[in-house]
Amino acid sequence: MSAPFRWTTNRALAAAALALGLLATAGRPTRGHTVTLDTQELATIVESKVDHVSAAELADWIVAGKADYRLVDLRDEAAFAAYHIQDAENVPLTQ
Repeated sequence: MSAPFRWTTNRALAAAALALGLLATAGRPTRGHTVTLDTQELATIVESKVDHVSAAELADWIVAGKADYRLVDLRDEAAFAAYHIQDAENVPLTQ
């Protein structure tokens, strides 16, 4: 005859991990959080340069510790790899 089943700490943790794993796969964390991008509007914004800053203005922001901007580096990957500003994102125009 086998020993009666006992809940040990390891078995309880394993059961909890399994339950949480099942919940995670059943749920959709991105449900309802989609973004619609109007490419024509985006192109207009980029062309009008309202989202552009000068090198001097960016330098001032970095020195001041401002962090509420997104820095996109449009150079090719080789130039970006050779040198780039910390936290910049490389999005080459050739994409």
